[in-house]
Amino acid sequence: MGKYLITYDISDEKRVVRFAKKLEKLAMRLQYSVFYIECVKKELIEIECLIDEMINVEEDDVRIYQIKDSVYTLGKAYEIDEIFLN
Repeated sequence: MGKYLITYDISDEKRVVRFAKKLEKLAMRLQYSVFYIECVKKELIEIECLIDEMINVEEDDVRIYQIKDSVYTLGKAYEIDEIFLN
């Protein structure tokens, strides 16, 4: 079973809504345009086919990133004052 992040930037509001509703049935929403899913390769291929059917490849950008490690490091949080004091 693989772990994946699916992100999107879709230009048309109707496609955004349709796309997000479909993904919400398959994956867990982390942010507005970022979803997390755990699935086997066959399911991922089905999701990729679904994505191809729903987007306009000339206007939209959808990416799938595989998460390879069991530890998730997505960034470093800073206190606002730290940024300005350095």
